Amino acid sequence: MWATQLPTPPAHVTRSESENASSTHRNDATVIGHDGTDAVARMAAELHRIMGGTPQQAVNILAIGSDRTTGDCLGPLVGEYLLAAGLNVYGTLDAPVHAANMIEIVPEITGFTIAVDAALGNPVGGISVRPGPLAPGAAFGRELPPVGNISISGLVCETGPLGFERLRSVRLGFVRRVARTIALGIAAGIGVDLVTPDRPGTPFRDDDLLDLAACESELAAEERPLHP
Repeated sequence: MWATQLPTPPAHVTRSESENASSTHRNDATVIGHDGTDAVARMAAELHRIMGGTPQQAVNILAIGSDRTTGDCLGPLVGEYLLAAGLNVYGTLDAPVHAANMIEIVPEITGFTIAVDAALGNPVGGISVRPGPLAPGAAFGRELPPVGNISISGLVCETGPLGFERLRSVRLGFVRRVARTIALGIAAGIGVDLVTPDRPGTPFRDDDLLDLAACESELAAEERPLHP
């Protein structure tokens, strides 16, 4: 299992001055609420600040996680969206990067890398963006090599006992919404257009995240039990 564990925000965390207060700062990380109306813009600005003048063609995306656990599929979902934008992606639903193959795959990656993974911590639904490598598997005591020049963690559930079971019980619709925001933020930060795999050939815009009522209706239909 890959999920990173982030600490609970300390009491002195300073909230953003924005109207919806969608981001917080803890140490060197910026935490952005995935459902804020300016979430994508904030994430793009933070990535642009950290990356400086790194050219688009030099950026790799390492999207870590397993498609076999709902909460941990955040990375592969982000990989799917960014692969459609023509980026150099390691980690998709069809070809995930996880504990069993990371040691073989990571040495193949050269150049500037943005590492994405699911994480346990608060606030649930937050997206942590910070400079420096990501420590995959930390929430479950795995000692795996740190990866990436920028770390992006999607907080999909709280820390606590039975962390693996918590990760398995996260709703797929929620994980997909967080993954979409991350993918849009990365694309905007790098300066590329996304095309969503859900609708091939259709530009994937920030507006897609704002129509939450339609999104919820769609997800509810997808997640309806097979039997009442």
